[in-house]
Amino acid sequence: MAITRNETVHGYLIHHRPVGEHRYLAWLFTAEQGLVRTLATGQVPEKARLAEWSLRTREQESRLRDFRFTAPRLVQTQAACFLTLYVHELLFRLAPVGIGETTLFQSFSACLVHLNYPDRQVLALRTFEAELLRALGQGIDYRFDVQQRPIQFDQRYEFHAQQGFDQSGQGLYTGQQVLAAGRAETALEGVLSLLRQCHAQQLTSLLTTQPIYSRHWPKRLNKEPIG
Repeated sequence: MAITRNETVHGYLIHHRPVGEHRYLAWLFTAEQGLVRTLATGQVPEKARLAEWSLRTREQESRLRDFRFTAPRLVQTQAACFLTLYVHELLFRLAPVGIGETTLFQSFSACLVHLNYPDRQVLALRTFEAELLRALGQGIDYRFDVQQRPIQFDQRYEFHAQQGFDQSGQGLYTGQQVLAAGRAETALEGVLSLLRQCHAQQLTSLLTTQPIYSRHWPKRLNKEPIG
């Protein structure tokens, strides 16, 4: 006999897809279980707003029974809404399913808040990407090169996804920039570009189907691409 479980989780709606006329599939990013897919009916809730979700699960099929918002919507500006699509797509494509990751959840919440402020947006995205990579066991090592030699301040390096930094006289990055990236010293010229490019390579290497198109959407607003 199948066992029915009633569960309560806390998190955000990050994606939905219609199923018939009155139902939809909802993907939640939750503190307790990471990415959760559930079947829901009725009006689609707001995104970027923390809620308590009541789920009924039977034979690995989850249905949304009810929800209530527990905080105001975090994203307030049009630009922030636009960038949130990218963050949501990262989670939808890569977040661990059924595995709660407190630090990643907190980083996501903080990222949504910072995206409301133009001078914080780039760093917020880089910080969240780094935390997602760490949660996936794919964090980038800024201390040692691919040969496990310490990064040298006065050398140049190139980056290879899934491998790391390799010393090269024609490398794009200085050792100073690599070391600064590891210490989150983003004021140094070139460090944010290094993080953007290396994160993009590492994230792309984890995707086996189509790329994350939303990374390039800011070009339509005549802004620097996300990655």
